[in-house]
Amino acid sequence: MLIDRHDAYPEPIDDGESIIAAGYESVVKIDKKSGKILWQAEPPGLVTSMSVEDGKLLGKVGMVITNTTLEKGGSVKTKAEGYKPFGFVAYDVASGKEVWQNTDFKIDPTEAMAAVTDNGVLYGCDGEDIYAMSLQDGNFKWKFNINKDGKAGKITGDKAWAVDVEKSSYYGFNAITTTTTWSNPRRILRADYRDSHFIVYGDKKIIRVNKDGKLAWDHEWKYDPNQKHLLFDPTYIGANDDIVYSCKGFYGIDGKTGAVKWADKDVEGEYTKIADDLLVVRKKDKVRGYSLK
Repeated sequence: MLIDRHDAYPEPIDDGESIIAAGYESVVKIDKKSGKILWQAEPPGLVTSMSVEDGKLLGKVGMVITNTTLEKGGSVKTKAEGYKPFGFVAYDVASGKEVWQNTDFKIDPTEAMAAVTDNGVLYGCDGEDIYAMSLQDGNFKWKFNINKDGKAGKITGDKAWAVDVEKSSYYGFNAITTTTTWSNPRRILRADYRDSHFIVYGDKKIIRVNKDGKLAWDHEWKYDPNQKHLLFDPTYIGANDDIVYSCKGFYGIDGKTGAVKWADKDVEGEYTKIADDLLVVRKKDKVRGYSLK
């Protein structure tokens, strides 16, 4: 059975001979030729994504839907609703027997970073913790609390988002009409999986967490999502995974050590990345080029 859940149902998995599909309170595997149900399982909640990993059907359970609106002055307001419980469940893909389930989450386990699997481990971020979970038994190998362990601050809520705001005025007969438009909504505060490590953008610090769950470095920044201050979003540069951003100052951060490679508080204007190693800043009739090497 399918009940409207804001397009929460995942795409079916087709292996050529059978199809696995998730519906309301059920997951089924069906033979394509005969239409016979090979197995049917009852997950602990609404399954919103599925993948096959090492002979197991891995399903994410639960979902948070975040709606954003623009307030006066260009600030973003968010409102979230969701379907509990939150977590993951794994089934033997051949028999449909449940192997494990882990619903020890207070919120969507992929709220701040999509789940990634690597060498038998599932990594993700729910907005409070980065976690590593064993695909063998569903137990946590480690958790890293972004605020308590990393002192990075929050990565969820209204300040996590930035938008571009533009105002235009139309002068008519005895009247002025002002129109405000907004575009390019994007999440700035988040966790990024970078193969060998994670980069977390909190409202107080940018931090790097290695895949063993240990803090590698932190960088304090003056984050403000207002476009008057956030002139260039954090961007990865080069094989070293250096980070370049402009928010109340123009900074280049060494990706491995977190050391500040450069800092300039007076670079203002419109930022444009021309090439992997070249950034141009335009302010009125002046143009400056900056090497990112």
